[in-house]
Amino acid sequence: MAAPTPKRKRTRELAVATGAVAVILVIALVVRLNAADDEDDASPTATRSVDEAVDPTSTPSETSPSETASTDASPSGEDDGSTTTAPGGTDATGAATFELEIVDADPPSGDGCCLDVVSVGDVDGDGPLDIVVGAEGADGLSWYRNPGAAADEGEGEPTGGWERLHIGAGDFTTDGQVADLDDDGDLDMVASAIDRDTIEWWEQLGASGGAVGDGAAPEPEWDRHEIASGWAHDVTVVDVNGDERLDVVSFRKAEPLLVWFEAPEDPATEGWDRHVVDEIDGEGLAAGDLDDDGDADLVASRYWYENEGEGRDWARHDVSADGEGAWDAAARPGLGDLDGDGATDLVLGHPETEGRLSWFTLDGAEQVIDDDLGWAHSVSVADVDGDGDDDVLGGVMHSFGSHRVVVYVNGGDGTSWTPIELSEEGTHNAVFADVDGDGRPDVVGKNYDGPKAVELWRNRPA
Repeated sequence: MAAPTPKRKRTRELAVATGAVAVILVIALVVRLNAADDEDDASPTATRSVDEAVDPTSTPSETSPSETASTDASPSGEDDGSTTTAPGGTDATGAATFELEIVDADPPSGDGCCLDVVSVGDVDGDGPLDIVVGAEGADGLSWYRNPGAAADEGEGEPTGGWERLHIGAGDFTTDGQVADLDDDGDLDMVASAIDRDTIEWWEQLGASGGAVGDGAAPEPEWDRHEIASGWAHDVTVVDVNGDERLDVVSFRKAEPLLVWFEAPEDPATEGWDRHVVDEIDGEGLAAGDLDDDGDADLVASRYWYENEGEGRDWARHDVSADGEGAWDAAARPGLGDLDGDGATDLVLGHPETEGRLSWFTLDGAEQVIDDDLGWAHSVSVADVDGDGDDDVLGGVMHSFGSHRVVVYVNGGDGTSWTPIELSEEGTHNAVFADVDGDGRPDVVGKNYDGPKAVELWRNRPA
């Protein structure tokens, strides 16, 4: 059982990850691992293509105090139209094909470590989704302006390079989310600053030189506000208590603590009340209405928490029917309907150890998707091929393991899967997001360390 506090859910899974300026490599992934030359040439658009499917290993899947930020715009290199062939993937039916585009081949980040945060959302209000990243040992939070027109204005095709703009300084760790915290119609950013030992939100104040979304490509200004002291490994944004304000949930990791912070009427000037959900070790956090009762429940580590009343009372349940020993305390969760029964299922990966990728019904029954996908710090769920069932993304970090980045296409009821291998170079905190507005979920990611780049795999019709 868990202790008091949370609200409901209204999360914007605007996943963001793709970094700036320098290059746009387009890599047409057709399903054959074409060992292709890795000519990440600094000119923006290189394409790779692959056409080979890999045999699945099992079952299931899942479908995110005031200081003005400096305006550090840095345009990307010019597109010379060059293309290169290299690996990519499609499913066996040809219903899903992915092209790799390098948003930023040299994103801001410290030497060796760390490019931590990625989130996706329409920061400038012009339609296409932009990408936000956060780093340690560099210039903090930045966002990449999507150069493409919205799908109804330009068929989702890019019209130029990604531009990197600065949000604010700090050392930001692991997790963050774009969301409209002050309900003023534009997106703000929630993140955890390890150097200040805080959870904070950055308020988008609007643009200098024009209104956001007016076509003038203005640059917003930002103010920093502290939500609470104590940095957290995981954060998510959701209406926990049903008052139609977005609250912030955090999972500490540095000490056993899962809490939520209740949004005040004016989040920029008033304090956030803190509510403890549970004191547990581990990592991994997601929010959603798991039991279909109209309020937001939580998934943290290997447990899910049933919201029993405006976030004040919680019932803790093991995700696995085999109990807590069935999964490591560090878990990467995702939510979706994997068997098509209308109920929400849970996907879990092992982000810090060897292990499998599996999905679970709410009563704890497990179906394995891939029995060998350890160090998977990326798990996301969405319908990538438009057939009405949810598919799953599993991504292994560059630091450990196989470095595989895989989309698992659901055979229909979560018992058979066709893997689409996107990369063998790793990724971290990657998510599904429809970046170009064509109705097909794309994949946005980046590596935490090693050869870091902000990457976008565009989901194209075969």
